[in-house]
Amino acid sequence: MSDITISQFRQEVTKKLLAAKEEVRKFEGILSIIDSMMAGGEFVVPSTPVKQSVPEIKGHDDKDSVGGSITETIRSADGDFTVQTVARIVRVKFPSVSYAEISKKFAAKAYRLEHRGEIEIVEKGYGRTPHTYRRVIKQEEGKEV
Repeated sequence: MSDITISQFRQEVTKKLLAAKEEVRKFEGILSIIDSMMAGGEFVVPSTPVKQSVPEIKGHDDKDSVGGSITETIRSADGDFTVQTVARIVRVKFPSVSYAEISKKFAAKAYRLEHRGEIEIVEKGYGRTPHTYRRVIKQEEGKEV
């Protein structure tokens, strides 16, 4: 075992403490989003993996990108959702990305997914009220999805 000085030991402990504080901030952010979603009662995250009814279409989205995160969030939705609910979830992973940028990318993703039949508009929004969407679960003949 190598010997370290007290100041080096203190630096290591301080680094670990800062990393732990950052993790706590992330979890607090996630909990606040969950609390606000529960209060609104509009977006339910499934507790068990949901079998996708539509095969995943490989595109240019990387799951570690904003667009990929939006698509992944929409495809895992269980219940009604709006651009605001998706933006709240995406901003946990990408806090530096503006709401306007997420909203623009969401509009393009929602348009494509709606035309592919993966989501549907439940309630059309007007003015500052956003559309409300729902993921479409297709059932094959004789099979549960």
